[in-house]
Amino acid sequence: MPDVKKVPYYEIKSSSIPFTLPKWKEYAGANGCVPLNTPQGVCMDRLAPGEPKPFKLPEPKPAKPETMKAPEPAKMPPSKQAPPPKSSEPADVEDCENPPPFDLLDVPEAMDRMKWPVAAKLARRWFSGPKHVWDNSFKTNQPFDNSIVTLEWALKFGKVKERYDELISKNIYNVNARALLKDLLRHVVKEKFGSSVDFDFQTVGDKGNLVEFCRKWQFQLVNVSSFDTTGGLPYAPTDLTAALANFNIYAAIGRVEFSGDRYYKYNNHEQTKSYCADLTASITHIYTYIKDSYSFNDGKPPSSSQYLGHWNKSGVVITNGGRIRELLYRSGVNSNLGDSPDVKSTVNWKYLIDDFLDKPIDTRKGVVKKFRACDVHYPVFNKTYNDWRGKHNRGEDFVIYSNLQYLKLTNPIKLSLGEICRSPEKM
Repeated sequence: MPDVKKVPYYEIKSSSIPFTLPKWKEYAGANGCVPLNTPQGVCMDRLAPGEPKPFKLPEPKPAKPETMKAPEPAKMPPSKQAPPPKSSEPADVEDCENPPPFDLLDVPEAMDRMKWPVAAKLARRWFSGPKHVWDNSFKTNQPFDNSIVTLEWALKFGKVKERYDELISKNIYNVNARALLKDLLRHVVKEKFGSSVDFDFQTVGDKGNLVEFCRKWQFQLVNVSSFDTTGGLPYAPTDLTAALANFNIYAAIGRVEFSGDRYYKYNNHEQTKSYCADLTASITHIYTYIKDSYSFNDGKPPSSSQYLGHWNKSGVVITNGGRIRELLYRSGVNSNLGDSPDVKSTVNWKYLIDDFLDKPIDTRKGVVKKFRACDVHYPVFNKTYNDWRGKHNRGEDFVIYSNLQYLKLTNPIKLSLGEICRSPEKM
């Protein structure tokens, strides 16, 4: 067997130092992985939870031979040809007809072994649901889950608490938030003014319908990147990274109090009067929460399918090319790999991102043996999940909501709403 070029890969390694975050450890050179040339890919044969067994027709019995056929004349063996000369250069890949199998349904179990329990619950939720593809809109009615992810849990990871503090100390007070709040509250007051002069209100009554609650009362957000969930490079993914990757934390109105003058305006020419109020709104409480989609939608062509790592039953590793590609994907740069057409570019992506991203790899940590189940990892992409969904008619994209956390603001948001009047009435 000729030598095979080994390519770098990264594996998550915990530190022996207490309170130190796990990091990616690079294995390169002689310790790199071997790309495998094999017809096998991620297996999709196991039935999904709740999926009925397919009905199989009984196999027909073989027909009885009626007559004995004369044996065919023996064929002359083909003349032996000299084997091609062996190259002194190591091969790019190693042939492997039947590597140890890996089923996509093994991903949640691998997440459990990596101590990612929340990510595993979300994955099982997706596999067990009926076929549903998210339409990329939070404004439409979608399946949702509000029992798995909590805001308190998410705030424990990386720099998420910093992003949250940025939301409640800065973002909710900025110009854009104030402009949106002013329009929203003027609309609410105008609706209430026809029948009441008591404008104070709370939004707690709308919490039963999360989609409607967010549509009506949400006014600001802060983005949390996948790097924020890890503490940044070179730290490895966490349970939160695997569960949500990039997501937003939102702020919505909780309680509003109003003050100001109330008076009549008279129009002597029309002989009418209008009851008016010049109001100042004070938002004293807000709700904060996480909202995100759990889906496997890719960008529009020519974007390629998002790489999710090389997996086996024990966990995940990433190739050097996969790591670069993920950085490019998160920054919005298209590497045009996978099923994308080639486009002209000044960047040699094939040099930066190895050609073996779509091939299984063997980390080959055993002293002698190769193709071991614990060493062979299969590439998984968004497309892998979509192919599985097409085969099993299962796989439910859904919206994730955390709990709604009620927060009293030490510095209420004060807004001058200006003059608001009822419709004129005859004097």
